[in-house]
Amino acid sequence: MANVVYATYPDRSTADDTSAILLTRSQGMGPFSLQTHVERLDPLTLPDAATVLRRNTYLYITGGLLLGLVSGFTAAIALPELPGLGGFTFPVAGTIAGAIVGFLCASMAGSREPKAAIEEAATALRDGKVLVTVLVENASERERVREVLGERSDAVQWC
Repeated sequence: MANVVYATYPDRSTADDTSAILLTRSQGMGPFSLQTHVERLDPLTLPDAATVLRRNTYLYITGGLLLGLVSGFTAAIALPELPGLGGFTFPVAGTIAGAIVGFLCASMAGSREPKAAIEEAATALRDGKVLVTVLVENASERERVREVLGERSDAVQWC
């Protein structure tokens, strides 16, 4: 299960130095995502494990499903004589396409929000601090990353 380890640093150079140390000590670890956040936290750039889907995502997907279903039935009624297509081909295809369009609209609309713990850590960005987030795949990698990030920060956490 993926986890996000995060820490705050007093300035950009300390965060960059810690990131460089982490990259040199990542031998034997799987691929991981490391991000440095300065001045503000952009939820669209956070890894999925650091965000939660909100109400808007479900509204967009539901709207897309309904739009696809309605347009599918409309196409089935308006174009019943197309060869090779059964009566439910249009509604099923329309519903699938509507779900995909709804999800894409939700992701583009920025309906992802940071988890509460990361949002709380990001409040330090207003004070000029820097937030580093690292996505890891398992518990042993999480502990290794926590150890490295903790060498220069007292505020290392994970979610």
